Formats: sequence, C-alpha cells, structure tokens
Amino acid sequence: MIANGTWLTSGAAVLDAHGRVIESNDEFAFWAGTSEFGSSHLVELLERKCPGWKEEIQDLLTNRGTFQSAFLEDTSVDPSHWYRLELTRFNTGASLRINRCLPPIQELAEGSWDKFLNEEEPRRELYARTLRAEAQVKLLSGKWPGVLFSQRADYTFSFVSSKIEDWTGISVDAWSRRPQKFWDIVHESDQGELQSNFARCKTGEAVTTTFRVRHVKTGKITYILERREAVLSRNGLVLGYDGAWVDVTRQMIAEKRLASAVWKETLGVLTMGLAHDFSNIMAGIYSLSETYQSALQQEDDHFQGFGLIKRNSLQATQLVQRILSLHQGKVGQRNYYSANELVTDTLEVVRKTVRRISLHTNFSAEQLPLYIDPIEFRQVLVNLTLNASDAMPDGGDLHFETKLFEEMPPVEMYQGVLPRVPAVCIEVRDTGTGIAAEHLSQIFDPFFTTKPLNKGSGLGLYNARLFVEKHCGAISVDSQENHGTTFRIWLPKANFTESERFQSELVLGRKTILVVETTGKNLEATAQCLRENGFYVATAGTERSAVELLHSPDYQFDAVMAVVNGHNRLSPRLFNEIGRLKLPIKKVVQIHGSNEDEHDRALLDTADMVIGSDVPASEIAGKLREAISRLSA
Repeated sequence: MIANGTWLTSGAAVLDAHGRVIESNDEFAFWAGTSEFGSSHLVELLERKCPGWKEEIQDLLTNRGTFQSAFLEDTSVDPSHWYRLELTRFNTGASLRINRCLPPIQELAEGSWDKFLNEEEPRRELYARTLRAEAQVKLLSGKWPGVLFSQRADYTFSFVSSKIEDWTGISVDAWSRRPQKFWDIVHESDQGELQSNFARCKTGEAVTTTFRVRHVKTGKITYILERREAVLSRNGLVLGYDGAWVDVTRQMIAEKRLASAVWKETLGVLTMGLAHDFSNIMAGIYSLSETYQSALQQEDDHFQGFGLIKRNSLQATQLVQRILSLHQGKVGQRNYYSANELVTDTLEVVRKTVRRISLHTNFSAEQLPLYIDPIEFRQVLVNLTLNASDAMPDGGDLHFETKLFEEMPPVEMYQGVLPRVPAVCIEVRDTGTGIAAEHLSQIFDPFFTTKPLNKGSGLGLYNARLFVEKHCGAISVDSQENHGTTFRIWLPKANFTESERFQSELVLGRKTILVVETTGKNLEATAQCLRENGFYVATAGTERSAVELLHSPDYQFDAVMAVVNGHNRLSPRLFNEIGRLKLPIKKVVQIHGSNEDEHDRALLDTADMVIGSDVPASEIAGKLREAISRLSA
C-alpha cells in the first residue's frame, strides 16, 4: 500500500530476458502510473518516472550478476525521494523489487525531522535500522580487542568502546560530555602531528596514524594505531569521525629497541676483537714478567713485584676468557653441571660490573647436579644480577644461595611449573627498592619494564621465564617496596636419565598437549606427569577455555587430551571444534576411575585414542606419543 500516494513499500515486477516488464503487482503499477505495460522496457518506464535514473538502470541491467541492487534518488520532488531497487536474474528473465527507503545517514543528519520522517513508514524503517545498527555495534565493540568509536566534530564521542577506559582512565560517560578530554590524554609531543592528520582527514581522506595516549591516573603510556575517516555532508561539512584504535605498544617498543640491538650487536663484534687483542697483550705481560722474575733471587726487591704482575695478568686473561665464552657459547647444548660451579663462574664475570654492591654467597654442601643449557642459565643469572644492581643505585647487599629441597615448600608468585623433587633452588636476594605490588603480575611479560625506553629491554625476566619452562622448572618472586626482592629459580635435580630423554625429544620433537578436565581433580597431576616425560603442557578447566586456547596464536597443539571420570562427562563440543577448524591435532580421551559405558558415546567415537582407567600412569605418556606419531605418519 502507498501511504498518501507517495510511500512505496513493496513494488514488484517480472522482466523478460530483454528487460521488458511483463507483469507487476498493483503497488508497482500504481507507482509507475500505468497498468498496461505492453512492451515497455524497464529503462523507459523508470526514465519517465525520473529522468536521472536512466544510466544507473542501464548499468544494473548490463551487469550479469545473479543478484543486483542500487539506491536511486528522485530529485524531482522536495524533499527528494530515495528508493532501493533489487534485481534477481533467472534463466528466462528477472524479478524486480523496489521500495521507498530512507536516505543515507549523511542526508538524514543534514535534514530536519520533518524533512524525511513525517510519515509512519519512514519512522518504522528508522526504528528498525537503529535497532540493527545498535545490535551490530554492540556485538563488534564487545569482541573487538581495541576501541571502536564515532566521534563528533568537537572530539566528544557519540559512541566509544568501553576498552578506552583501560587505556586512558576516563569513563565512557565522561568521554561523551567533555571535548577537551581528548587532547588532555594525547601525548604533548604527538599533538601537532595528530592535528595535521586531522586536517587531512577533513578533506575526505582516510588517515592512519600512530600516537601516544597517557592514562590520567597512572601515567602509563599506550601507543595507539588509529584509523580515522571523516563523516562529511554533501556540502563537505564535517559531521564527525568514525574509526578504531589498536594497541601497538609492544610493536613500537620492539621497533625502537631493535635499532638499538643492531648497534649493540655491532659493538659485540668489535668487543670480541678487542678482547682477543687484550688477551694477547696480557699473555705477553705474563710471559715477560715470568722471565724477569726467574732471573731474580727471592730476596730481590723486584721479585715480589714481578710476581704480583704475573698474578694480575693471569687473572685478567682468565676474566677475558670468561667474557669470550659468554659470547661464543651456543644456546641449546645441554649437559650435566654443578649448580654451585655455574653460579661461581658467573659471579666471577659480573663481580667487576657491580663494584658498589657487596656480593655474598652461601652454597649448599650437597651435590646439586643439573641437566641444563649453561649459556642460557648464565644469561638468566647475569640479568637477575644486573636488575638487582639497578635496584640498589646507592649500593647494598646481593646474596646468592643454593639449596636442595626434598619436599617443595609453599610457593605463591611464580612462572613455569614447580619441578619434581628433589629440587634445586638458586636464590638471588637484594636489599634494593623492591617491586611495586601492582607490577608483580606483569614483570615476566615480554617488553614489560619500568626502566627508561633506552635502558631496559623488558625481555630479561621474560627470557628467565622461557628458560625455566624449557627446563621443567619455575621462577618465583617475593618483593616488598623499599625492602628488597628475592628471585628463586627452581629446577629438578638431575637423576642422570635426562640426557637420553632429551636426545629422543630432539629426534622426535617436543610435543605440545592441551589437557582438559572440568572437575580439576586430576588435571595438575596429569599435566605434571606429562611435563616430566618431555611434553609441553597447557591446561584448561572448562570446555570454553579449551576452545579459546585452540584459537590462540600462542599455541600449536599436537594433541588434546580430555580427562574424564564418573563425575565429569565432557561433551564432544571440543573435538568437533577441532574437526571444524581442520586442525592436525590428535584427540585423546583418558578415563579415570570409571568405565567407557558411563561416558558420552559421541565423545569416545570422535576420539583418535581412548586410554582406559586400567592403563598405568607410567604408560600414559607412551600412549600419547603413539597417538601423535600415527598422526605424523
């Protein structure tokens, strides 16, 4: 029906293969002004209705796609009428649907309420369009990891994702009311360039730029990658901006530090050459002093002096050799080492760089064998030492202690996995400024640092975390502001079976397993058993978290093992998701304390392997390797 003779809601017609109208409904005929189409061509018919449509209709008919659509404006009336035309082709012709619609958002924004919305039908359409848009925006803003926004010309936000409060400390409500808020949080060094980019944006150019924002409460800096596009009226008036923010802090910091790292690498090469030359010079001094000393009697006044020169030159040569060994050592070569000896050798190197710090050692009298990569261990220990030195700018005490634990004590704040016992603990304790409580949960994250940008890489403690995870251990931290910090490295004491297992892992490759159990009764025990048998293991306590881990770019799983028991009957949802994503992952079910008949048959049928409750724990790792090897084959 046509309201007031103007609002077309569902005009429909059928065209032949040549574009002629052969049939229509009453609404289309009434709107077109004729019910006798004869051999009327669609282009001719609509051209009579609105001469400006001819070219657009011809283009629509020429395009041979099955589904075609176009927005048409009738400017012969005021206000102009807008129509949406949809064309669907079939073998012998096409069907057409046309209806009045609201104009694009720019036209609506420029016009008054009465200009387009003085009838019931357009108001209904506007209401439906608003509901759809609001639902879409809510869905996108909830899932988008950054910030989506619509900004007014005065820089207040008509819409903005709630994530903006995390980055700026300003609530969404405040953003909608106070224009100056935007420029208050933009870093002062970036405001000039950002205003220049906004000027380009006002000409209709979509602009991508990077700038910094400062959290108004904590002062934390976040690097923002912004994509911004102006919403312009037909006359070029800026009505506002649409865009998105993405947090690129880590990428920007990494780029800045990469340039510094390249120069440091060059310096490292130069240092190696200078160290070799220095070692040769010290060798000459040692030889010459030894020759002169041998020609003197012990009673001679110069005898003791040449002896001192010999000892100092020898110590200097040994120190240079230790520095060279740090540069020349290859990461990835594991062997058996004494924890006490590794710490002692490392301290001989760092002792010269922390002169204002008093070093204290307390080594265990027991043997502390470790099967580790010595180069990576020294890197971790050096980094912990230098961090402690930075925390004591006015001097202090730095304690190194080694211990053997037959039973693990309570450990709260740690990264990695607490090792099997007996466990070796290497403790590094300082009397420095300590770590703020709000930073403790972040210090092992990559690129996190409280040091100036050109001083700290933010990778030292992250590398320590990677080291302990690779060696089936953990690193813990205990700190109070102004009372010092204690780091403890927890590693399994070597039982001299590690070499054979490590070599087999090198041949087969170390595999990554996702273990899922919703009750959690056997989750950690199973994960620990698999880690001790050479697997990387991630755990999930719900099916939802397991699905999220499957989608995470941080993992490439070789197998997913669902642990089920009489109280925990998992659905096949997780395994079905693996199939839907076509992931090369083995699906394994491990049954605890129950029979197969008690569990969902769909889950068991979907699995590549079912490990029954009668299989000993010692054989589970072997079964898992068997399942994975069948996939690889």
